[in-house]
This record gives sequence, C-alpha cells and structure tokens, in this order.
Amino acid sequence: MLVKGTAVDLVILVITAIGIAYFGWKTKKGKEYRLRTFPAIEAIDEICGRAAEMGRPVHFAPGDVAYLTGINAPMTIAAMSILRYTARKCAEKGARLIATCGGYQGAGSDLIPLMQDVVRSGYMEAGKAEEYDPSIVRFISPEQQAYVAGTIGLFAREKIAGNIMVGAWAGAHPAVAEYGFRVGAIQVGGTARGMIMGPLSVMCQYILITDELYAAGAAISKEPEQIGSLMVEEVLKYIAVGITLVGALLITVGIPLIKDLLAM
Repeated sequence: MLVKGTAVDLVILVITAIGIAYFGWKTKKGKEYRLRTFPAIEAIDEICGRAAEMGRPVHFAPGDVAYLTGINAPMTIAAMSILRYTARKCAEKGARLIATCGGYQGAGSDLIPLMQDVVRSGYMEAGKAEEYDPSIVRFISPEQQAYVAGTIGLFAREKIAGNIMVGAWAGAHPAVAEYGFRVGAIQVGGTARGMIMGPLSVMCQYILITDELYAAGAAISKEPEQIGSLMVEEVLKYIAVGITLVGALLITVGIPLIKDLLAM
C-alpha cells in the first residue's frame, strides 16, 4: 500500500527508468540526438589555446567534496567527463594541465587513480599518449583549509591561465575562485549544489548551472546511459512545465484537479 503523497513520485520513477532504458537502447543502436550546447564547455577550447600561447598551465578541480559514493557521486562522475575533455584539449593545443583533488574529510583521496586514468584517456584521444605524465594529477590535502592553501599557493607559483572548477564544491570554492580571478585566469565554474552558485557566478566567466553539470557531462561522454538520463531530463522538464500551466489554468477557474492528483 502506497503512503499518501507518494503515488506521483512512483509514477515519475517508473517513467524515468523506462525513459533511460529506451533512450540508452536507441543510442546503442546508433541513434544520434541533437543535444544542446554549453558555452562553458565551448570555452574550454579557448582556455587551453590561450594557456598554450601564454606558456601557463590550465588547472582543473572536481571539487572539495568530490566522492565516488553518496549524493555527490553523480557530480563527480560528470566532472570526470569534463576532465577528459579538458585533457584532450590541452594535449591538442600543447597546454600544460594540472588537475588537483582533496578537500573536506579526505575527499579526493580515492580519486587519484581514476583521475589519472581519465587524463590518460584524454591524451590518448588527442593522439599524444606519450606526453601523458601521472604527476599531472596532484592530491593536495585531505583537509579542506589545507586544500585551499595548497591550491592558491599553486595558483601563485604557476600563474595559471585557466581555472576549471566543476563538480561537488562546498566551503573551498570562494577562496579558490577568488584567487583564480586575482591571477587573471579565465574561469569555468559548475556544480549541482544550488547554494554554491552565487559566489561561482560572480567570479567565473562561464557557469554550468546546477543540472547543466550533468547534461554537459553526458553530452561530452556520449555514454548511452548518460545520454538516456539527459533525454529523460529534457522530456520531464516539458512535462513539468505543461502540468504547471494546466494546473494554474484549472485553479483559476476553480478546478483543483492537478492539485488533488499531486496529493495522491
């Protein structure tokens, strides 16, 4: 027996599961979907080219609460797709890449081998596997404030040309983004944590706003499951807008049908 108010949640869950399976299957069969573009992702190519011209590195960080388990795992996985894209663009342009991890309560300690493999894949895609160096990925610290200090110290020494900070961010983001701004880096910020978007949008020229992080990761990776999730997300947005408009119209004329359905 369903608890009152959970019927709609069950319907959405079923629709989502079926949609992901369907669109993922169509993608595996060779179906190509027209995906939206993201200025923040397109800017990475510009950032890598600028870094190569200036002889300064590009910095990438997946966040100070980047875990492979728990609620932050989807953001971390999306960030890995963007890291691979960044590594490929750096290899193609001849720019040096520095990817850091670390942060709150040991965050990032389990990311080192994954990030190294992702960066290696990016260099291989660019046809420059011989230029890959494991030291591109650096673990700064398992403590948040030490991670902040180590990262801004890196910025000061290296005079980075670009700072790409997309993923699961918490308390470290204001200091990291501010110092990236101070050294004149072009910055791309993105996270699905809405409370973090304010400071990032102030100090970063390009932003991935909440769910755009997942969408961008899926668009880059081309993985069938991620494409399926992205397509379902787009469909559910249109359904939600339609229900909102119809519900508002019905409430205006005194018919609480949508309201009653959502309360089931």
